[in-house]
Amino acid sequence: MQISFLDTIANFQPWKPELGQVYQNLYSIHIATSNIGLNHPRIAPVYILSGVYDGKHGYFLTRENVYDFMTIHQDIEIIFHDAPSNLAMLECLLLREEKDIDVYRLIDENRLYDTQLLHRLFMLASEGHTARGEDEATLERCSQDYLQIPLAMTSIAPQRNENRLSFDKWLGRPPQEIEPEYLRSLAETAVLTFHLKHEILGRIWNLLQGSSSVWGYPPGIMNQIWKFGYLTHHIQLKGAVALKKVTENGLCVDLDSTESLQAELDFLELELKHQLLAKGFNPDGKGSSQALQKQLKKLNASIHFIVSLKLIMERMSLHRKLCKSWLIMNHS
Repeated sequence: MQISFLDTIANFQPWKPELGQVYQNLYSIHIATSNIGLNHPRIAPVYILSGVYDGKHGYFLTRENVYDFMTIHQDIEIIFHDAPSNLAMLECLLLREEKDIDVYRLIDENRLYDTQLLHRLFMLASEGHTARGEDEATLERCSQDYLQIPLAMTSIAPQRNENRLSFDKWLGRPPQEIEPEYLRSLAETAVLTFHLKHEILGRIWNLLQGSSSVWGYPPGIMNQIWKFGYLTHHIQLKGAVALKKVTENGLCVDLDSTESLQAELDFLELELKHQLLAKGFNPDGKGSSQALQKQLKKLNASIHFIVSLKLIMERMSLHRKLCKSWLIMNHS
């Protein structure tokens, strides 16, 4: 299949193990998934088919060929949009097929790029926020902002968004049996992801180059990029993957509600402090915890009440630590 997109003409064909290594340098990958699990952080959607592209040549990867392709290209850098979710899908697929490969190795080696994360970091550096609002960091939004191409305005215009979310019926089917508009949609998205990475990095580089006269700018920052990544991308990506793993294993940190919950906790904490101060107790004073317990015992308060209050305070402290961890992760 030949596609013409973003001033690019590329041929996409199914990759087979007998083709061997087809990429020598960086390539992008976009995975078509099932609808199941898209809105559930603890469930990885099912891998159906993916498109890969290196700036010249494109290929489609079926489920049964993912392991061979990744093994042959295990030392080549990869570009994802939302790497944590895509890696979780690949890990789930390979574990189900009992294939032994570490899909997270490239992250440890700082050889994997996430265009969604790069976008968030660029927004933080240029506008002071991390694009956490609804649809502020989607592939659609990034294609519009950086490449001036609405993702819904491609060669299959009105059908594209529907196609990207309705690959379920092609599960287990070879590429030659999949309708061309679905394959074209997947191929164009892989091409877009590849160009998106270079466009965002170009803007980040220009931003850094123009920041040398700003107060607080460290003169050796360019030398640190290769260690920590552009705008600390490599560190942030490790943190994002770790946070997703924590969420998958039962501790769900609701990032979207963090700010509102933090404000509510701050209000409750302040209200409680005022009540305690009115009783002659300073909750911020030295030895305040022991003093509070003594006051409660003088009032013949029940042990249950003392324990409950202690648990409440500990819970508030834990939540505040989680909030602070999130803030550090997203604003460092």
